[in-house]
Amino acid sequence: MSSGCSKSKPNLEETIAKLKAACRFRGISGVRDLGCTLGIYDKDHAGTLTFCEFAKELRHFGLTNCDEEELQQLFNCLDRCECGQILTEDLMDVVRRPMSRWRINIVDRVFAKADQNRDGYATLCDLEAVFDYTKHPKFLNGDWVRDRIVNNFISHFAGYYGNMDVMVSRNEFQDFYAGLSMFIDRNVDFDYIIRNNWKI
Repeated sequence: MSSGCSKSKPNLEETIAKLKAACRFRGISGVRDLGCTLGIYDKDHAGTLTFCEFAKELRHFGLTNCDEEELQQLFNCLDRCECGQILTEDLMDVVRRPMSRWRINIVDRVFAKADQNRDGYATLCDLEAVFDYTKHPKFLNGDWVRDRIVNNFISHFAGYYGNMDVMVSRNEFQDFYAGLSMFIDRNVDFDYIIRNNWKI
């Protein structure tokens, strides 16, 4: 978000903090869950939202501790052309922001490894083929077996109904790791997790 947005209203940063907290409440898949919810309300797949769609989406997502004025201020900040619509990507950038360019680059390296045909998408089978479960802490301590670890990971992308035919885009993959990034302060720890899980 531009510096102009951050200064437009005194409680804007508090509203953004509440949105990020709602993502964190959902765990490491929170950022990606927000993206999926945005897709539901973007009925014409134009990549834009009206205020009504925006407000319904955030309520559905779980942002219940913001009143309509707070939501309107955030919407107005993102509505740069003052046309009554915002880009979904601009809203996603608000919660993706904690992931630095360095972290995005290493996540992109992983996705490139899984994206076998270089079309910008990876199947869940592609992800499973390159995901290394042997370094997972719950495997190392004997709590989980291989299938449970792999299924737990891909469930973040398969959705509630276990759709194994889903195609994961680069943005969706980044959103998943943006959610994880919220819980990891040090780059060295983020790097360790990525390299152990994906053998890069």
